[in-house]
Amino acid sequence: MSVVFNESSNSQKASSQIDCSVVIPVLNESASIQQCFTDVEQLVNASENSIEVIFVDGGSQDDTCQQIAASGFQLVVSSKGRARQMNAGAQSCRGQIVVFLHADTRVYPGLVDDILKACQQGAMWGRFNVRIDGAHWMFNVIATMINWRSKLTKVATGDQVIWVEKETFDAVDGYREMPLMEDVELSKRLRSHYKMFAHSRTVITSGRRWLKFGIWKTIFLMWSLRFDYWRGIDVERLARRYR
Repeated sequence: MSVVFNESSNSQKASSQIDCSVVIPVLNESASIQQCFTDVEQLVNASENSIEVIFVDGGSQDDTCQQIAASGFQLVVSSKGRARQMNAGAQSCRGQIVVFLHADTRVYPGLVDDILKACQQGAMWGRFNVRIDGAHWMFNVIATMINWRSKLTKVATGDQVIWVEKETFDAVDGYREMPLMEDVELSKRLRSHYKMFAHSRTVITSGRRWLKFGIWKTIFLMWSLRFDYWRGIDVERLARRYR
């Protein structure tokens, strides 16, 4: 049976702690969420560790919530905004490790076990290499650039599946509630205290935005947004350009 939490319903949390919580923010994901269910079911079934999966809906207007309820996974209801949704999921979770997974990112069955092995080696947070789903030749180039940029800057983006120890996440006050760049901002706070663990294994992110808006146009937009964020341009202005 799925359990529906409100964003402020901390009192409904179970007291027992588990190994890992997978938090998945969603908004109008009806068309693709079944693949996400398949992936996280494989995560749970392939691991000997205890795993909970929490979907956090930010006000979907389609049947996303109904599909989650039918799946049996836990559902948290939050106000809209990816950072706000991920904070709400983390607040409701019982895991010693929190994994933040985008609904359109494909993961391999042993991902959680690899994260826990990294923690046993002393890692506090980390991310994975990314591959972009699609046949266009530029996707391999873009993915390589993303992975190298992350390795050099010690900054991760959400499609790389960021994970962090819950105590560490709480210690840095979680995600800042901002409309864009929340993953970059969190990474910068984490890297100032803890070394980022860069997994060599790969997750697969959707290429739908690149194909919808054009590959070269999207490359220019992404890099210009990051450059302007680095220059201190107001993030609300950047978010309007991203939309």
